[in-house]
Amino acid sequence: MSVEPGGAPGNVAPGGAHANIAPGEPLLVATGITKRFGGLAALDNVDLTIRKGEILGVLGPNGAGKTTFVNCISGLEKPTSGRILFAGQDITPMPSFRIGRLGLARTFQVVKPLRQLTVLDNVAVGAMFGRRGGERTAGQARARAAEVLERVGLAPRAKHSANDLTIPDLKRLELAKALAMDPDLIFLDEVMAGLNPVEIEGAMELIQSINREGVTLFVIEHVMKAIMGISDRLVVLHFGKKIAEGEPAKIVEDPQVIEAYLGERFARRAQGAGRKEALTPGGEFRKPPEIAAGETLLEVKDLSSGYGDVQILWDVSLEVKKGEVVALIGANGAGKTTLLYTISQLLRPFSGSIRFAGEDITNASTDRVSGAGIVHVPQGRRLFPGLTIRENLLQGTYQRTDAKKVDEDLEWVYGLMPRLKERTNQLAGRLSGGEQQMCAIGRGLMARPRLLLIDELSLGLAPLVVDRLLELISHINQQGTTVLLVEQDVQVALEHAHRGYVLETGRIVQSSPAAELLEDPRIRQAYLGL
Repeated sequence: MSVEPGGAPGNVAPGGAHANIAPGEPLLVATGITKRFGGLAALDNVDLTIRKGEILGVLGPNGAGKTTFVNCISGLEKPTSGRILFAGQDITPMPSFRIGRLGLARTFQVVKPLRQLTVLDNVAVGAMFGRRGGERTAGQARARAAEVLERVGLAPRAKHSANDLTIPDLKRLELAKALAMDPDLIFLDEVMAGLNPVEIEGAMELIQSINREGVTLFVIEHVMKAIMGISDRLVVLHFGKKIAEGEPAKIVEDPQVIEAYLGERFARRAQGAGRKEALTPGGEFRKPPEIAAGETLLEVKDLSSGYGDVQILWDVSLEVKKGEVVALIGANGAGKTTLLYTISQLLRPFSGSIRFAGEDITNASTDRVSGAGIVHVPQGRRLFPGLTIRENLLQGTYQRTDAKKVDEDLEWVYGLMPRLKERTNQLAGRLSGGEQQMCAIGRGLMARPRLLLIDELSLGLAPLVVDRLLELISHINQQGTTVLLVEQDVQVALEHAHRGYVLETGRIVQSSPAAELLEDPRIRQAYLGL
């Protein structure tokens, strides 16, 4: 995003539909918001107030409930319980289109423009259905859209099809559609995801200027330096609950926040424990395993990759030796999943090389990569919910030709995870999150991997379940499987790894033995931006 000098103050401002609410007074008040999906509480009794004129930043690890909260406020989901007041009016039962007409707009984490329309007409739709939509003709809506496109720097693309836009431009289009609704309050859901550092600076500038013109902003963002730089206040969600609220400088020092991102022992250190106290039996770091240096199994060199025209990875180089567990850590949005996708050839690299067991697989097919022994356990598990545990496990054997060994390996997986054997005929869609993760790992093991790529092992899981799964990974590794582990819980990842790499904004910024990374204060910098 960039700020265009032609966007004069007042061109985007909402015009004061709720002018009776003074700056600093509550504009939106959500009380006791709970949202359940079956037995899972995605939000659990969350209270949150947004004050007129502020930028409220919202943090939380993946699965914390941030987008679910926005969905409940904007009417796409109805809370299981709780009440939402916007400018004093109860909007809890309202459909989303009525909420939009009151002066509340949002962007979406996954951009979905009307691709058959021009950029101008995409934004004009927002102008027609926003707070002043009922007063506008089609021509007036297009005129309003042209103003907003000028403001966000998309005016030169106005007549282009939305299909022609890059991801950064699509992000700006999302913002433009929201602004065209003449809102008093906008929910921004990861509008900086996928932007490079220069574009992030421009986006921060644009967001702050929009706020200065009178629009209240609720910002969800994983680019930590950005959200710390623009927010007046921060709220932190974790496992569906609000765990902290306050000024950014204080929030990043809060032990609960540090624990949510970095783990319990980092939080103890943040509370001021000296080295002696921090290394007592109740608080010491688990010593990472030791391993003799083996031959290089995976070598990634100067790898650049991304989505369409958007570059996410920049000249990434790393290696994984046979028999290791290597942790790949970094803030959400750093490019960890993109790197795994590129190694698996789910994404094609822009440049650089990937070698596995001495063979160049830079441009190999996904079948060839998996057939060579690289098996990917994806973020979100990706099970077949309508199949049983056993049927899901057998999906991992589709390239195998040794049918006689499959039953033997199935019993081996059941031995590693007895819970799966107990529920072998249960549908995967009815499993708990921990059981689904076990099933996803088991499916990967059924392919007899030489290198197992695991993306976000702990996502959405209770700490005790995570501990058990990580011990399982260590056990698998001891039996001969090499592991490249992407994990947002820094502490537990490094405790179970031999070496680690730190990825920040698409670049490797640090690599060391895991034991050294555990002691390094720069890890906190990579995650919290301070």
